[in-house]
Amino acid sequence: MMKANESYILEKVSNSVAGGGALLDDFLQFPRYIQLETINRCNARCAMCAIEEWDREDKYMNDDLFHRISNELINHSNVIERVSIFMGGEALLDKKLESRIKKLSTNGIQNIYFTTNASLLDATRAKEILESGVTQVDISIDSLNKEIYEKIRVNLKFDVVLENTLRFIKLRNAGDYKTRIRIRITEMLCNRDEVESMEEFWNGVLDSKRGDAVYSKRLNTKFTDTNISKNASDFIGMKEYKQEAFDCNAYPCYALWNTSVILSDGRVGMCCVDMGRSVIFGDLKTQTLQDVWQNSKALLKMRQVHLQGGRGCIAVCENCDTWV
Repeated sequence: MMKANESYILEKVSNSVAGGGALLDDFLQFPRYIQLETINRCNARCAMCAIEEWDREDKYMNDDLFHRISNELINHSNVIERVSIFMGGEALLDKKLESRIKKLSTNGIQNIYFTTNASLLDATRAKEILESGVTQVDISIDSLNKEIYEKIRVNLKFDVVLENTLRFIKLRNAGDYKTRIRIRITEMLCNRDEVESMEEFWNGVLDSKRGDAVYSKRLNTKFTDTNISKNASDFIGMKEYKQEAFDCNAYPCYALWNTSVILSDGRVGMCCVDMGRSVIFGDLKTQTLQDVWQNSKALLKMRQVHLQGGRGCIAVCENCDTWV
């Protein structure tokens, strides 16, 4: 008889992929969702981001490593539901991003997306991105007030970002590209009062028939406490936006059964929430992703502990409600 936690995992991972109804063992063959970080850099220093926690020596995925990894992904394109070709940094800092997306999109990977702050999305790159075959682009814009925006997205210029975003939407429409566009808003104390008006503005610009949407989410401060200055903390409402506690620790995290995180240096991390990459399951410079997914002792142990006692049994996972 299947244990309660195993039933929970099966329900979650089955509902997260097309069709559903699969056996739990099916998800242990190869990950359905891939987070592929090709660059570990950012040109912004956002008030709510703990960028210093995830800084690493190898910031850029070299061509040989990318081709090794992408070839394996292509070989498993029949089971992959999505490749997110970014992590926590600015994806457009990878000057080869377009060609890397194109390799995947023209070889069977049907769902590819990334998030950007749009500061580098000039007319040339916008056209190249649209022609790459990318399925979805999320653009993070947290305020339509120049002063507030630039306090949140430090080092970026509001006027440039807004111009780039509006032009990107127009180019997509004019060329009838199939790329979905989402505007992502992180709701904080400083922009809370304008979330509704921002949603109204962007809904008037985007095209829901193409799959466009505006997405707002409250700030999750659980993993950013150590590197937020007092001024920034007061500005974004650190204390006010603490996630309300609820009983998530008894549940396993289903990301361990459907999602693989690949870092720019080739290591396989635990998840996107572990920004400091404190847990590593393998290294794709010497292993295949399938080998790591099926045989990593660290990953197998993590799954076992989650199934037996829930995420609350592991310090790095305790109280995390990102995947519930």
